[in-house]
Amino acid sequence: MIGVYIGMLQQIADILAADGYAPFLPNQGGVFAKVTNQEVYLVMFGMYEKEVKSESYIKVNQNAMIKAASIYRKPIRVLNVIVNQNGMFPKELMQIVSDISNTWLIAMDTGKIYIFENQTNTFDGLYQVFEQGLCEYTEENNTHKKTKIGKVNAAIVLLNIIAFVITLWLAPHFMDIYNAEYMLKMGAMEYEHVLSGEYYRLITAMFLHFGIGHLLNNMILLAYLGNQLEKAIGSMKYFLIYMLSGIIASFSSFLFHYFSQDYAVCAGASGAIFGVVGAMLLVVLQDRKQAREISPRSLILMTTFTIYFGFTTTGIDNMAHIGGFVSGFILSKIFQYVKLK
Repeated sequence: MIGVYIGMLQQIADILAADGYAPFLPNQGGVFAKVTNQEVYLVMFGMYEKEVKSESYIKVNQNAMIKAASIYRKPIRVLNVIVNQNGMFPKELMQIVSDISNTWLIAMDTGKIYIFENQTNTFDGLYQVFEQGLCEYTEENNTHKKTKIGKVNAAIVLLNIIAFVITLWLAPHFMDIYNAEYMLKMGAMEYEHVLSGEYYRLITAMFLHFGIGHLLNNMILLAYLGNQLEKAIGSMKYFLIYMLSGIIASFSSFLFHYFSQDYAVCAGASGAIFGVVGAMLLVVLQDRKQAREISPRSLILMTTFTIYFGFTTTGIDNMAHIGGFVSGFILSKIFQYVKLK
């Protein structure tokens, strides 16, 4: 709940800043000031705390007005904005509204502003500014809370599952899905076959998996991260990042095995998934609001651990992981300048 309160308070601060207000004092983040030719507007905002009584608000108001008057030498007007969890205001909060003029209440769950009879709604035109800004914030927040399944990501997950079922169905024996030669026949990648002109393997290998465990591990991660990324950047950009990262990851693996002359049959969606991770990292580094459920730290830790695990474990295609991650990060940056649905 505290995190939600902080989000609302930050939105109020952003609305005020966009309207020409600035923090009044560096150590008072909840007090913003706007200086005009005639007067100074002070807006003091915070969340409702039952322990704080009217006397405390009055004292804080007086101290702020005295400080502002000594700095600006102009008439001072003060507005108190108090955020409550919802529109069911407790009697203690209503007593504050009764005791102090120029006090507006905001219901956090709806973003609605409440101005009672003894109050004014003409404070520097902020009522309309708050109403629009808080409405947009609440709609965005409520939309984010709803579970939204990315259609492209769901289709990619489904395609991987279908490919696995077909591979399993066509296998002479169940254990053949773990067999490199059989998987090579189904479209897995091996550098000599690519050199001979079978370039399609750079793509088909992205949808094949060595066993149910390999498939499940990849699809669980893709279902979550891919959904988040598609919501953040849009379906078309997500599709292109996934496919291009996967192809670049396959090509990175091809180059590594070609130059090292290391025979290996490679398959799996992990290269493309690392592309999703790289793209998501850029998104959360630049705008946390687009992916609130994921932190840069968790993505970096996950990537570092996975790559470390790959270098210390046999059978893991680290070049595909690294190639996918780097390409996903770069492609995400490039697509910021491209308009796609």
